Amino acid sequence: MINQRFSVHVPEFAPSPPTTVTIERLPEKEVPPKPVKTTLPPQTTLNPRPVDAPIPDEVETTPMTPSDTPADTDGKTPPIPASEPTTGPATEPAPPGPVYVNAKWTRFPDSDALMSYYPSAAEDAEAVGTATVECTVVDTRGRVTCAIVSESPKGYGFGKATVTMVQKEGRVDTRQGDVRVGSKLRTTVRWTLE
Repeated sequence: MINQRFSVHVPEFAPSPPTTVTIERLPEKEVPPKPVKTTLPPQTTLNPRPVDAPIPDEVETTPMTPSDTPADTDGKTPPIPASEPTTGPATEPAPPGPVYVNAKWTRFPDSDALMSYYPSAAEDAEAVGTATVECTVVDTRGRVTCAIVSESPKGYGFGKATVTMVQKEGRVDTRQGDVRVGSKLRTTVRWTLE
């Protein structure tokens, strides 16, 4: 059986007609023009220039005496009484306060960081509290230095812990250009034992 030959008869098939495939391009769609991206110029902070002229110590005034004759009024507005002029040194205007920015934090301490910085006196007393700090952006990487504005309750170290935690763990987003080095911002941290 090993040396046997097998033969198979293959029936012949009539060849089928060839298939013609035509590939046509689809009509091109009208593509709307891409919108032009406009960039706004960076915002500039206005810093008022200090006045170069010194403020005089005394201001010359002209004394006026009130009139004894009644003033003509329209009946709707009461007459304004004349006041005695005062002499004395002029007061300097108060310097403008800091301008605060509404910054986005690219990195801010999470609940794990909050627990690792929780003040030990507050943890021992199972106290909860809040602290508000004022931070100044010190470099383009978004690092900040902070100072305590308020803390409640006092005496547990919530303010100091907030300053330490935000300075080490927090970063402000400076990539958009709206928050620059020297910008000030405030943030409040709520401390809980959960």
